Amino acid sequence: MAPLQWAYVSLSLVIFTFSARGILRLIKYLLKRSSSALRDLRGPKSTSFLFGNHRLVQVCGLEAAEQWEKWEDEYGSLVQLKYFLNTNRVAVLDLRAVSHIFSNNFVYEKPPVVRSILSSFMGPGLLFVEGEQHKQQRRIMNPAFGSTQIHQFVNLFLYKSQQLRDALLSETSASSSGHTKIDIVPWLNKLTLDIIGLAGFDYAFDSLNPKDGGINELHHSVRMMLAPPPSGFARLMTVGRYYIPALRLIPTKRDRIVAAAQNTMNRIGTKLIADSKASVLASGQEKEDDGSHAMFKKDLLSLLVRNNMEPELPGHVRMDDTEVLAQITTMIIAGHDTTSTGVTWALLGLSSNLASQARLRSELFSVQTPSPSMEELNSLPYLDAVVRETLRYYSPVPHTVRVANRDDVIPLSEPWVDKHGVVRKELRMIKGDTIVIPFIAIHFSKKIWGPDAHEFKPERWSNLPPEVQSIPGVWGNSLAFSAGPRACIGFRFSVMEMKAILFTLLRSFRFGLAVPLHEIKPLTKIVQKPYLTSDLKAGTQLPLNITPLEADGEFSES
Repeated sequence: MAPLQWAYVSLSLVIFTFSARGILRLIKYLLKRSSSALRDLRGPKSTSFLFGNHRLVQVCGLEAAEQWEKWEDEYGSLVQLKYFLNTNRVAVLDLRAVSHIFSNNFVYEKPPVVRSILSSFMGPGLLFVEGEQHKQQRRIMNPAFGSTQIHQFVNLFLYKSQQLRDALLSETSASSSGHTKIDIVPWLNKLTLDIIGLAGFDYAFDSLNPKDGGINELHHSVRMMLAPPPSGFARLMTVGRYYIPALRLIPTKRDRIVAAAQNTMNRIGTKLIADSKASVLASGQEKEDDGSHAMFKKDLLSLLVRNNMEPELPGHVRMDDTEVLAQITTMIIAGHDTTSTGVTWALLGLSSNLASQARLRSELFSVQTPSPSMEELNSLPYLDAVVRETLRYYSPVPHTVRVANRDDVIPLSEPWVDKHGVVRKELRMIKGDTIVIPFIAIHFSKKIWGPDAHEFKPERWSNLPPEVQSIPGVWGNSLAFSAGPRACIGFRFSVMEMKAILFTLLRSFRFGLAVPLHEIKPLTKIVQKPYLTSDLKAGTQLPLNITPLEADGEFSES
């Protein structure tokens, strides 16, 4: 047999073996799911044999709130959902159950398909590792995200926000109508990318003031990595690659784009890590006059590297360079895209509620300086309420998914009735059962927040219903930053960044809707973002009418 024929036969055997293993794995998975107690839950009918109710769960905004409200009224706080090949999932709205799931992160982990696909291009960063590896990474990284460190970044947040203010003033200066229609999304993306570059790893993206009129190579790579996930057949291939490993042998256009972006990010990230190590070593060798260590860099990566190099830290606990490198990608994705989206939604909420915008602006002008401290920003109650309400009403992450890695019994705050009419007081899970926690349903629940739950209303935070205290979020009585040991490590960073940006922009501009509110549709593409129903193909956007404030002196409203 000719060599080419041997190669063809060998490749065919490899593909057959991987395909057979994948098919057997899928059959085994489906058989086990047939014994799950999730079969006895009640829920809406499947809309697709292939994807079940998945598309219904992807609905966002008020439409989703009304849908979940209807489901809860009909099926209770445990709702059966259908997913791939009509396998069962349970959506959990019971707050005692939600608290149990988040507290037991060693039992309930992110789905392997999510970790496999995302970690394949982002690396073993804090977002995707589980178990002891997550615990060890978190222990090393926690000090870098404490209040003391965030305090040092506030001036950077304000400085970069003022750069955005100046850029917007330039954009609006030629307007004869007094206001200018501007899509705020790309501007906020540039701002938060610049901030995480400098605060995260002492890297200047210069997105707001690009050198030579273009974007640098790392910025370009970030844009490629954050491109919307595939849809249609490409999306089916992405899911199929998990169940049928042989499909991973087929390269796609997306694979090539991600690989090129990874190469650039890894090359630059490796140099950043080397520089951070050198800085830590230098600061350890040099002494100040009083005998203390010399000053070292205070960006998050340098703090992480310094903690990771502590002599007292056992060798088996340290992160290797691959893990540290993955944190750079994680910081860029989690520390820039979600925050820019949060500020975008805040500006939409304030543009559609001008009374709230005026009240917030009045409070902001009570501060006598354009560069307040963290304490001064945190002392503004209505600014705090606007941020909290934004993250409740427009939570950038509308839901999360967990998989049980062993059998468990979930306690409930009230009994539930299965589809056979049997009353049950707990939910029994078997290994492999999948849970959906719909943040959006909990954030819009009238049973928790009262009859005005479907309104954007910052005033609610001055007098919360007692039921709200049962929400197990890490911040702000919401699940915007998740809960438990896997809650967002950077929530303090994000909250202060949002406050600094809103402080600067609202003291400089009035914001109004440039399109009717009903044309703005929230869709989930990794995070929940605004789209225009009249132009969905254009991607995420939020056109606003931006009017510079008439000033009397520096930043004083006339």
